Amino acid sequence: MKFWQAVQSLWLTHMLVMSDENYPGPRVSFGRIDQFLYPFWQNSIQAEMDPEFGKDILKCFWVHANTAYDGMIRTGGNQGITAGYGQLLTLSGMGPNGQDMTNELTHIILNVIDEMSPILEPKPNVRLHRGTPDDLLDKVVQMIADSQGAPFLLNFDEHSMAGMLLQAKKAGVEHLINNDNVHEYAPVGCLENTMVGHEVLQARAKHKAPKYGRDDEQADALAYHVMQIWSEETWQHKTRSTQRQFRPGMLSWNYWVADSFVLPASADGRPRGQFLSNALCPSNGADIHGPTANVNSVGKVLGGKAPDGMGDWEDYINLLPNGGSHTMSFSPSLVRDPEHKQKFKGFLRGYIENGGTAL
Repeated sequence: MKFWQAVQSLWLTHMLVMSDENYPGPRVSFGRIDQFLYPFWQNSIQAEMDPEFGKDILKCFWVHANTAYDGMIRTGGNQGITAGYGQLLTLSGMGPNGQDMTNELTHIILNVIDEMSPILEPKPNVRLHRGTPDDLLDKVVQMIADSQGAPFLLNFDEHSMAGMLLQAKKAGVEHLINNDNVHEYAPVGCLENTMVGHEVLQARAKHKAPKYGRDDEQADALAYHVMQIWSEETWQHKTRSTQRQFRPGMLSWNYWVADSFVLPASADGRPRGQFLSNALCPSNGADIHGPTANVNSVGKVLGGKAPDGMGDWEDYINLLPNGGSHTMSFSPSLVRDPEHKQKFKGFLRGYIENGGTAL
């Protein structure tokens, strides 16, 4: 089979899978195309195929991936990681014995991505690992610096593969995912807006489910449990260079704004593009029971008072010794006269008892 025939076969198979996945079937990915197409590339080059012809075939493939839906090329409007339909392709990565699998076709495909920018499909993912060659890493960095941010998705093999083996062991599916095949992993395009078409579920999650920030015991207990797990895990790690201890803290700075446009919809009902919560703060709009309920939730998640404590500073539990930023907004009218000022002072004293470490 010639290279162009292999690419055509890949596209036909992709369309069949998407049809079976309820067309238009987003999230269907192409896998490690530089690996399974490479033998056909080599054979065609040996048969005197012009490499530029091969690149043209790949560029046609790119156009197909963007015109599969509604006859449109998606080059505007929906910029970013969640644009389009999440058809990922995977490049490079480790082989069965830990060797690097970068090849000539890897670099050719990256050049095609560069030349086809700003076309957003298929979305490139590059697998990196300790043995990734410098020339590939240089190319990735240069593309991020020069183009639309592609390749915008990077997977790191050592951590990814270890995590998959651990999950397979815990789930009892080691016959499916094991040392013999884990190196063949390829991400799927699951980074689209997951709430589209599920507005009823979204409304239930947003308006009916318990929320952190409302002094709700159920929600706050879950939030504290997550905080405790994360904090305890952080304490298990030190820097490699100096062996200094990592310390848990939550300081979002302004990333909670910018990252909201990158991250997909979340399970609390937040759609893609809506701001995330800032550090320790409840999700935006969740603290509908007033500032004291907000403060009580934050205090409980931070650790609060020890069960047998009497309120002295040594009796408090602080799961975030590296800092926990808590931001609240108040109208200036709340401190416009002596009465309101006294009430606000009372609020601050209540924060001392039940709140966090920084407001």
